[in-house]
Amino acid sequence: MIVLLMGIAMLGVGLWEIIGTRKTFNQLKTGKLTTNNGFMPFALWLSFAIGVLLTLSGITCFVFGFSQMFIR
Repeated sequence: MIVLLMGIAMLGVGLWEIIGTRKTFNQLKTGKLTTNNGFMPFALWLSFAIGVLLTLSGITCFVFGFSQMFIR
């Protein structure tokens, strides 16, 4: 049951991270957000990678936790 809840939480945080990264990227692209920070492309890429990693981990935990409910 704990693994199922962890999966749901990680899935939610991962999707939230991806959506936030996409929103920030679109704001930079359209010129609504300006920055002189040279690390911004790396920060966006890393944020997207962490979001994907959390989403995949959340799906894995969710499937494992859901399958454990029926095995017992």
